[in-house]
Amino acid sequence: MSLEPNGKWEEIVGFTPNRAGDNQKVEFLRYRLDQHGIYQRLHLWVDVIEEGISYGAQK
Repeated sequence: MSLEPNGKWEEIVGFTPNRAGDNQKVEFLRYRLDQHGIYQRLHLWVDVIEEGISYGAQK
């Protein structure tokens, strides 16, 4: 995908973690065509729970 100068891109980005656990890093990298290497980084730290497990639920 390419953007014009001062352009904007807004979309929902989905991903599927490959394991459960706390403090997992999700990293998005942005590149510019006129530069070598990474232009910008975005790090998100997420807690992933196993599917089918309820935390804090009372039986």
